[in-house]
Amino acid sequence: MNTDCFGLEDLIFRLRKIEYIKEEMQWQLEHQFTNQHILLSVVNGTGDLTIEKDRFRIKENKGYWIPPEFTFEMTADSPRALELYIFRFDIFLDSGTGGLKIEKNAFPSKKEIPFYPSGKLISIYDRMH
Repeated sequence: MNTDCFGLEDLIFRLRKIEYIKEEMQWQLEHQFTNQHILLSVVNGTGDLTIEKDRFRIKENKGYWIPPEFTFEMTADSPRALELYIFRFDIFLDSGTGGLKIEKNAFPSKKEIPFYPSGKLISIYDRMH
């Protein structure tokens, strides 16, 4: 579906699960298929992320979007330094006729997304107000 046809106000997000990973020995996200949207938010650490056949070098303060019906896996360079959140959720499109449909292509796929550290967001907010 073309994302230019609707705005964010037409989307409904349903959070399914949040996982917090920090300093796990021998941690890796095994090769798996997802039927939900996944957002990986890397707070600290580095490693490799493979989405389908595309490989990304993960970095801190970055996010990685994995759309439904894709396979992915991730390994950390140093599990002791790794800190990340894994958000799993569904996106629904309000059709305007009282019905909802699951939207699988609401956002660009396999993209690296810049994240701001929480401390930096607070300082930006303070400067604005």
